[in-house]
Amino acid sequence: MRLPRLTSRQVMTYGSVAVCLLGLMTWLIGAIGRAREGARSAQCVGNLQQLGLALLNYESAYGSLPPAYVADARGKPLYSWRVILMAYLEREDGWNDRQLTTKFRFDEAWDSPSNRKLHAMRPPNFFCPSHLESAERGFTSFVAVVGSRTLFPAHGEVRHLAEVRDDPKTTLMLVESENSSIHWMEPRDLAWDRMSFQVNDRSKPSISSEHRIGSYPGPHVLTADDGIATLSDEMPPAYIKALLMIDDGAKATLRQGPWRK
Repeated sequence: MRLPRLTSRQVMTYGSVAVCLLGLMTWLIGAIGRAREGARSAQCVGNLQQLGLALLNYESAYGSLPPAYVADARGKPLYSWRVILMAYLEREDGWNDRQLTTKFRFDEAWDSPSNRKLHAMRPPNFFCPSHLESAERGFTSFVAVVGSRTLFPAHGEVRHLAEVRDDPKTTLMLVESENSSIHWMEPRDLAWDRMSFQVNDRSKPSISSEHRIGSYPGPHVLTADDGIATLSDEMPPAYIKALLMIDDGAKATLRQGPWRK
């Protein structure tokens, strides 16, 4: 049977429909991707804010923030502030922090034979769902910046929130670092004298994240008042330094999302 020949108008009509359907499918795929990333980013914000609350609770109990790391009698770093904070984290998703804290050997290094057995345990608060590959390897998404004028001094010293002379709303306490390569137990964070202050610098350790889709663009940061803000890679390095220092006297502003208290 010979099929009827389509007219040029019919060909154009069918072609237009196909183009419209293709465009609709592309839009739907993009919308789904944006929605998923928006959800992951919102969870990232929630995890970071829980860390902020835990830090404030710790400060209330001890009168200071935890040290960047705990050291032994010879000054050798043993484990991170993240391990110290485990007892102050509150979860509602069934994660069992108690199992980890009861098995962790606080008198040994994070990578001792005993503590290495716990490396596969990943407390959700220390990870951003947008950094899935890093999280699967136990690499934290959230770090401190360790420096003489930041909220986390070097050499295991501690800082009191009362020492913050700048506006707490624009003084950074924790920052997001994508692909940090830092195990969450490891006594290592971003070091002032070795990091890049260019946001999203891929050549050196930096404050970084690619939340480019959805409502929360840029890397998330936690401020000294437990607020959340986002940084832009258009911010000059000198501006980032001013946000990290507790007493530089600079007037700064931050782009804050709807999640700020």
